[in-house]
Amino acid sequence: MSQLLAVNTGYGVILAADRRVEVRQGHHTHEEERVKLYPMGTLAAIATSGAAVCIPMTEQLSKFIGDKPLSFEHAAPYVVEQMQREYDKFIDMAGDWFLKNPKAYKLSYLLIGGVNAGGEPSFEFYASEAHGEAYHKLPTQDVFTAPRRMGLETRLMAANARGAPLEEILEIIKDGLFLVAKKEIAVGGVFDLVIINSGGITRHKIG
Repeated sequence: MSQLLAVNTGYGVILAADRRVEVRQGHHTHEEERVKLYPMGTLAAIATSGAAVCIPMTEQLSKFIGDKPLSFEHAAPYVVEQMQREYDKFIDMAGDWFLKNPKAYKLSYLLIGGVNAGGEPSFEFYASEAHGEAYHKLPTQDVFTAPRRMGLETRLMAANARGAPLEEILEIIKDGLFLVAKKEIAVGGVFDLVIINSGGITRHKIG
């Protein structure tokens, strides 16, 4: 299971995702390091969790969109539509394999963030909880983690409420993510982070 994070701040929306992926080959599994957070144009980005097949899908979609300045209200529905189409296509093509492997991972999550036409930060979280099930949007607030990390969320909400500087917010995120990675083997120790505002996307690698 990946670790995803999103925060709406006065400096833009911040998204983060770890890089650890569990790969199945026959009856064996091994871990790889894969980027799960990709830009969707110059004003939005997406991070995925769950089904690893969504990683190359988002990478290809990122390349297709290129440097188009899609604001969040245009990028989010377009990205969800494209991901749904590609994910459904994959499920259809691999139908027999899934029948033979009923324990295969069925959950797929999309975290999409960006700035709207007025420059305000925003993000949305979508889930597909069974093969062939449509992505549906889940409720979120200005601070969100998946899986939920209430201690980290509380610290970020407090920092946001008092208008903490960006450097402090990033340090809280870094410390919180490293703590999660230290405690849970399923979460990778390397994270990708982006800050998105009307000036574009700033990328960071943590770890």
